[in-house]
Amino acid sequence: VNDKEAYIITNYHVISRAVKNEGTNLEVLTAEDYWTYEGEVVGYDQVADIGVIKITKQDNEEWKPFEFAEQEDINTGDPVVVIGHGMGMPWTTTQGHITHSSRYGLRPYSLMIQTDAVINQGNSGGPIMNLEGNVIGVAQAIYSPGRAIPGWDGVGVAISANQAKRAYDYIM
Repeated sequence: VNDKEAYIITNYHVISRAVKNEGTNLEVLTAEDYWTYEGEVVGYDQVADIGVIKITKQDNEEWKPFEFAEQEDINTGDPVVVIGHGMGMPWTTTQGHITHSSRYGLRPYSLMIQTDAVINQGNSGGPIMNLEGNVIGVAQAIYSPGRAIPGWDGVGVAISANQAKRAYDYIM
């Protein structure tokens, strides 16, 4: 965040349509003021499933960035909150706990955070936060074996804060 613009970390799969179809409008809805901003894809890392978009302030808005938690402060059993647009409803939250703090293998080359907090369709790219308000991961998916459409009874996973920061630095 600076005086004129903000860079937002999300999932690549959330912005992939805009990447593949240049000229596709990318709209970003902010939490505090509910304004819609035109977003610009800055870059992406398909392997990490991270994308970065840029939005420009419309007025003299005051924005504060979320801070990332340090990896050593992310532990199994810690309470978390998932924020996003679950099931197409704006600004939903679910809560739960970290059930595995360094799940390896669900995505190549990535350490994932596993949670029992519900991650619905529409939560992808949103933050998973600890109770101190720090981002511990970027919501990615819920794995629901035996369901055609993933649902609340699966295992939620997020890209860890360290992996998201590493991908952001690479993209920038």
